[in-house]
Amino acid sequence: MDIVALPFIVLFAVSAVIVAVVLINLRKKRHESAEEQRRKVVQDVNQSTEEKKLQQLEEKRCKTKEERKHREEEARQTDKKEERNLVEEEQQKREETCGSRRRPPLKRGGRPRGTTRQREIEQTPGIKPRSLKPEIVCWNEGWRWIVGTEVPEELDILNVAQNEELLEQDTTDKLRYRLKHAEGAVKVTLTGEEKVVPLVGTGRNYFIFKMRKDWKGLGRLVRHPTTGYYLAIVPQEWKRDEEVSDSARFNPESVQVDGYKAHFFCQEQNTVIGFITANGERIRVESGGPRFQLVGREIGDASEDMGPLFGEQLPRIQTLNEKGWSDVGVIVVGEEGSGRNRWRTQSVPQVGAEEQKLPEEIANRRGGWCFVRIYDNDDNLLESMDFRFLTALNDIRMESSDFLPGPNGYDNVTVQFLHQTDCKAELMDEDIRHALEIRGESGQTIVTVPPKPDCDKSHWILRDVDAEIEVTVLVERIWWAFGMMGVTPTNWVDKPITLFRKDFTAITGKALWVRLPRPRFVRKINVGFDPTRSSSYQVEVEKKEIAIPLRDFCDTKEIENRQEEARMMIWVQPEGAKPDETLVVKVPADQPPPIKQKQQVQKIILKEEKVRLLRANVKCQRGKRKGKGFSRKELTKAEIAIGDVKHLHIPYDKRRRTSHSWNVESLKYITEE
Repeated sequence: MDIVALPFIVLFAVSAVIVAVVLINLRKKRHESAEEQRRKVVQDVNQSTEEKKLQQLEEKRCKTKEERKHREEEARQTDKKEERNLVEEEQQKREETCGSRRRPPLKRGGRPRGTTRQREIEQTPGIKPRSLKPEIVCWNEGWRWIVGTEVPEELDILNVAQNEELLEQDTTDKLRYRLKHAEGAVKVTLTGEEKVVPLVGTGRNYFIFKMRKDWKGLGRLVRHPTTGYYLAIVPQEWKRDEEVSDSARFNPESVQVDGYKAHFFCQEQNTVIGFITANGERIRVESGGPRFQLVGREIGDASEDMGPLFGEQLPRIQTLNEKGWSDVGVIVVGEEGSGRNRWRTQSVPQVGAEEQKLPEEIANRRGGWCFVRIYDNDDNLLESMDFRFLTALNDIRMESSDFLPGPNGYDNVTVQFLHQTDCKAELMDEDIRHALEIRGESGQTIVTVPPKPDCDKSHWILRDVDAEIEVTVLVERIWWAFGMMGVTPTNWVDKPITLFRKDFTAITGKALWVRLPRPRFVRKINVGFDPTRSSSYQVEVEKKEIAIPLRDFCDTKEIENRQEEARMMIWVQPEGAKPDETLVVKVPADQPPPIKQKQQVQKIILKEEKVRLLRANVKCQRGKRKGKGFSRKELTKAEIAIGDVKHLHIPYDKRRRTSHSWNVESLKYITEE
């Protein structure tokens, strides 16, 4: 009977094991699915919070621009009213003095028409201001780049055509017309004249556009790149030549012109834009250093895409090239930003001067966000720069602070806006207003920034009557957090995190996240328990967060040694600064296992004569010499517990790591019964 039942019992046991394995796998999959869903929820929450913050900031900027336009409109209405009053007063005076002899033109009063600089240009023999003409531009629309032509709003347009084919106006901007082909020329028919703009030069079938930071805004066609951000639109079969160009940060994107792709380049001095054609030919677009720069009372801030900030007075344009201003036809300066009806003026440089002053009428505006475009004698764009200025701003001072915290974390940082009495500083970030301490005094605004990650970067509007500029303040501090790979954490800290050895297994997905204050802050960071054995991690150029997998440290001796605390450090050296380090993770020691002692150790008999003879000897050049005490290894070999050392009055040198047989024998001698 037992033999017959045995197969059924075995079958039942095997079935039970299979069912158990299936249930375990199902539970594991359910757990992984729940964990993945939690990660997605956290990531979506982080993304929605960031998008909401950007939306609030954009709404604040739009509201500020509308208020500024409203004030400008009120100022224009006031000026018109005052002008009408002056005309009426002048007419009344003429009626009162009717019959008297009129003054000659040179002795008449009143404000002359046009600016002083414009009159100088008109009186300069052989030089005339730059004639307005269309330009080839590009802009982004979703995931696609558009190549078109932009016509100045001052021109009276009848139609725009490319290769005798009429172009349609862009739906988002009535002054832009999308191209249909990459070859030929654009012809703009105006009232009484025509203007022709060629697309590419001789022997070229590609476009190089100068862009603002991070390839934002409108790009303008240039012949030769210098430094900064550029977009190269080339035939789609071309490949980037990474031997002469830097590696691509982003994949090429599509263009509305058939057969072309857009490639991204961030150029430094003496770098090259290079491509390889379908037949293997190498195309190189040589680029040199910048030819011009803005100089003046520059004030540092953290704005990324609005150009440098100048205070107290207008900047000047300085040439950096041996050509000087010999091939420069005109300098155009205007109001930067979106929308139309923005002011713009131009001037002709003095060929013999090293620096060129900007027109005085810009200084009369007291401040703003402006562009400078420098054209050659054929109206081709040589250089394009942005800048901000505010004559009422004297300086922005920030209390010096370390980019890594001390043992107790970061301290408060004080920021001072030094300005004239009528100038005001207004915070744009409403979500951190409660955390910042802002107080205004005579000639300055003082801001106290607490040690909170969300408060490190803040956006401000500095306003002086009708002039205003946007300023960004950044306190450069590094934060870290514990989380999972692929899920950016939100709970950043500035004090050591306590982790355990189970977090450092070879298959763990856990990570130490490090958050930098801005992109390009450092190229790499070193992480580890010892500087000589630390691991180096490269930081992606456009990212501020980096994840350090904890599994990379699973086999380090600090993690394997469970009887001692492990301390994980990071080492950072920004460009132009001294290297620094800080403690980020503590791994406490596990409970040490009890030491099994022999019966003779538990019944130690010490005699006075044995204690007096007890001495630790160490090696030296002449043989042996007296040491400070016995090492831990020697005590262990003699089967003496560390806890009994003090009780037995045994000399102990905890710094010594060596072990000698004669010392072990001495220790065994005193423990003999």
